[in-house]
Amino acid sequence: KNEMMQAADADTADTAESLPVEADDDDSGGNKATRRMLDSTRRSRIGVCLVMLVALLYVSSGAAIQLLFDELEFEKPFFFSYTSVMLCSCYLLQAQCWQCVKRVRQRSGDHAYSHLYGLTTTVVSSVHKPASLLRPALLLAPAYFALNYTYFLSLDLTSVSETMILSASTGLWTLLFSRLVLREPVKRMKLLAVLVSGFGICLVTYCSTVSVVDKSQPSEHEATNSTAGNVLALLSAVSSGIYVVLLRALVPSEEEVHMPSLFGMIGLTASCCFAPLFPLLHFTGVEQFELPQSAQQW
Repeated sequence: KNEMMQAADADTADTAESLPVEADDDDSGGNKATRRMLDSTRRSRIGVCLVMLVALLYVSSGAAIQLLFDELEFEKPFFFSYTSVMLCSCYLLQAQCWQCVKRVRQRSGDHAYSHLYGLTTTVVSSVHKPASLLRPALLLAPAYFALNYTYFLSLDLTSVSETMILSASTGLWTLLFSRLVLREPVKRMKLLAVLVSGFGICLVTYCSTVSVVDKSQPSEHEATNSTAGNVLALLSAVSSGIYVVLLRALVPSEEEVHMPSLFGMIGLTASCCFAPLFPLLHFTGVEQFELPQSAQQW
């Protein structure tokens, strides 16, 4: 009987001691959820700011490119497309530099900064084995190069405003292709946002056309170039939608692949695959290959 009472007292004591632990576990779980929510909110805000910065750089670069085409007479859309795509391969060098820095930190015994590099085991394996990124890079490179080349061609044929307006229809094509390829459900908010964006594109395009007609009667050659430029800008938006959907299909989770390394591999693959087009375009007279001749062009 005494042994049973002692066992009961021990069980009671164990239960009493375990209650605060469970409460602590609940508190820690709540803190983790709160931290996770705050981190998600912070990442969303940073993402919005980065999107706005990208949009600003996108429009500014378009104006600068058209200035090179029209004012400085350096009409080389393929040259600009190839150069911009080729520069993406620098991401591979960046990833290798980060890896070297991490190895130095580990050898020196300084593990306090290892979280700054954000390279998990899966990411490290993808950095060390670039061949694992070759297949998605080969599939993404044509769409990525096409959206760049058609974009630069449209800038050569039409105005920056019309190019930017038609390029903004990327969301429509992304929604369409994600439904057809990824079988993603079309939510009401997404559909409403796309419809509002499409209505704005039509409205601004109509106002731009009316203002041009009121000011002067364009020549047949200018009208043809403007139409071709608008079609190319629309093709750029379609290519961008295909690229985004393919990226989502080939890389379902960003944690599984080191994204800068993937972009670097896309740039390297595209620069290797499309390099033979330089002599083809040069000897056919479509685009003469030459470097900038003046300091202003550089």
